[in-house]
Amino acid sequence: MNRSNRVVAICGLVSMIAGLSPIALSQTEKEPPLFVGQLGDKNLVFHFLSAEELNFQGSILERGPQALAEYFDRSIGKVIPLVKSEDGWSIECSATFRGNDCTNPTGYWRTPELPGDYKKERLTVEWKSNLGDAPVKVILTVSQLEMSGDLSAWQQLLGTGKTSLSQLPKRKGVTTGILTDDRSGVSVPQVFSGYSAEVMKRFNSNQSKELVERASQRLENHSMGGGEDDSYEIKYQSTRFLVWAGGTGGYYGGNHDQYGYDVQMYDMKTGDLLKTTNSFLKYDINELIVSETQKLRNLSSKSG
Repeated sequence: MNRSNRVVAICGLVSMIAGLSPIALSQTEKEPPLFVGQLGDKNLVFHFLSAEELNFQGSILERGPQALAEYFDRSIGKVIPLVKSEDGWSIECSATFRGNDCTNPTGYWRTPELPGDYKKERLTVEWKSNLGDAPVKVILTVSQLEMSGDLSAWQQLLGTGKTSLSQLPKRKGVTTGILTDDRSGVSVPQVFSGYSAEVMKRFNSNQSKELVERASQRLENHSMGGGEDDSYEIKYQSTRFLVWAGGTGGYYGGNHDQYGYDVQMYDMKTGDLLKTTNSFLKYDINELIVSETQKLRNLSSKSG
């Protein structure tokens, strides 16, 4: 399943993705291309949605109107659905978990149709902030970004933005830090000393990818009027273990907010995730470390 049909299930609640295709798509398994371009100082990502997305969103929308496309400005990361009006212009609306609110449009788009085989690498679209304004022409070109692991091009572009990196004081022979996506507030751990160079490089790279995925999910949630935050921090560090944990939760489209506690424990001899635990209760980190240490000793004893 591609990015457009990905749903984020947290505590049993499903977040829907706003946006449907503005054209009658042919019966093909190909996906419409992802377009990028500049509108003034805005770095835009524009997407016509596929037939699969149309069926998916049509099955869960409780109230109209249905969106025809979607876009976001990478510096903000807010996904905006476009709903086509009778005059041919598509209206910038606000996405919600149950539909699209077009009572206060933030702009208007006019786009050409894509051919059924999607063989179009460049689009000229028109945009204006108010109905009476003269439109501005914008050139959009097909993004050359490809799927990276489980991350689609849309997720990668949405999830990458300005970040901040902080370094914490050295403790137990190890120097660590926090990498934060400034738009969403999502953060991940980073390591600077106390481990092998190979482990640190791989660990930091994996955590950076995790940041992109989580930032993308949180920004889509926020775009639909949801809310999410967390209190993750490095709860424990040593030359053998690193524990990243904190409370997390928010509103995901259900009847009320949902909150829990998440613990991720890493074996820093390899940089691999050793154990992850989710609960509504806060865990005793000390007991977790003792338990996992004993397991590693038992494994070592059996193998040696």
